Amino acid sequence: MSPLPGFLTVRVLRGINLVSRDATGSDPYVVLHLDGQKVKTNVIKKTVNPVWDEDLTLAVRSAATPIKLEVFDKDTFSKDDKMGDAEFDIEALMQMIQMDLEDIHSGTVVRTVRPSKHCCLADESPIIWENGHLVQDVMLKLRNVETGVLHLQLKWVNIPGTVISVAEQVNFSPSIFTTVLDLSVDSFLVCFIPKSWAVESELDEHHYYTDTEYVCEVENVPTAGIPRR
Repeated sequence: MSPLPGFLTVRVLRGINLVSRDATGSDPYVVLHLDGQKVKTNVIKKTVNPVWDEDLTLAVRSAATPIKLEVFDKDTFSKDDKMGDAEFDIEALMQMIQMDLEDIHSGTVVRTVRPSKHCCLADESPIIWENGHLVQDVMLKLRNVETGVLHLQLKWVNIPGTVISVAEQVNFSPSIFTTVLDLSVDSFLVCFIPKSWAVESELDEHHYYTDTEYVCEVENVPTAGIPRR
């Protein structure tokens, strides 16, 4: 298995035939959960076929832990309505990362993950060697709802660095990351803040901002005293 630190970039491409929760249509957004992290897309107004084309980034502690996904309808004056959920794992993708693929032509499908009754895949999920990276195309059928499919693309990003010890900092390339959170082992080993997440406001106990948009929440972890940039 590829050594941590590393990140999974989840490109949330689109939703297909999502349920309509309001008379005027839904205002859907997607939330991903992994090991106490929560990241979400922007809200797309008045559609059941939204196109997000947004990248969400998660620090991965174990490839065996499934990533949970929820879709919500944004409501202004009441609690957001749930529009389905799903989960997916990255074990097949991580297994392929261990392979020597440098001599393979870009665009080659190196493995295909097939749907089963034990997963949320709506169709075959190809893992493709593309421009020096492995990319997995994923179609997920939403659960606990009448209809709805989400289209995602997954890409693993290795980060140079060595974990010194639990709740200590990590050595890494400063050109990629601006700071590191020190978290307890009961919550999460480490959490990296990419430089693209430029902090524009004071950090509170859990939230981080880029520009003025909420992008990431780390739940149930201590504050690490991150300075403003």
